[in-house]
Formats: sequence, C-alpha cells, structure tokens
Amino acid sequence: MLKFNSLLLSSENPKELAAFYKKVFAIDPGWEEGGYTGFKVGEGMFMVGPHDKVHGENKNPERMLVNFETNDVRKDFERIKKLGAKVLNLMLPVKQKICCLRLSQIPMATISNSRLR
Repeated sequence: MLKFNSLLLSSENPKELAAFYKKVFAIDPGWEEGGYTGFKVGEGMFMVGPHDKVHGENKNPERMLVNFETNDVRKDFERIKKLGAKVLNLMLPVKQKICCLRLSQIPMATISNSRLR
C-alpha cells in the first residue's frame, strides 16, 4: 500500500512562496536546500521549489486541490486572507465546517474542521 509522502509546488519565485507558507503554517521550514523549502504538515511534506518551465500565474488552478484541516475554519480563512492570499473563488457550506477557496498562491485549497473526522 502506498503512503503519501509529499507535495511539491513549483514556482518562478519559490522564496516568496515559501515565506508565504511559513506564515500560513505558522512554523519554520523543516529544511531548505538548493532553492527548495519543505514544511512538515501532518504526515507529509509540503514543499516549494523552482522550476524552469513555470512562469506567471497558473492558467488552470482547478487542476489540483490541496486540503488543510483546522479547528476554526473562519478564523484561519480570515488569517490567511490577511497574509495576502487573494481569494479567487469561495464556497462556504452550511455551518461553516468546510471552506473551499481558490487562492492565487496555490491552485485550490479546502480548509475543513478537524472535528469532522
């Protein structure tokens, strides 16, 4: 059986993106090397790094969905917006337990209440 290990977001400006995610995750990176930065998030690594074929804004952000859990969806949503995240799309279902938003910094993210498990 496979076990999830990591996700790598490629960027033409990985330092700026890593600085953003340092604020989002509220932790220091677990490692930084060769232009790559990795954050231990849950059971896996969330990594940001350079790629010579990645330029400009993602034309198809709906191709990938990244999920995060939190105990307070609205609070973390507002906190991440204040960090400079540009909300492109937002769906807030009944009781605000799950927040699906499309940010300019990542293709798409879902922030859900960790008590839903």
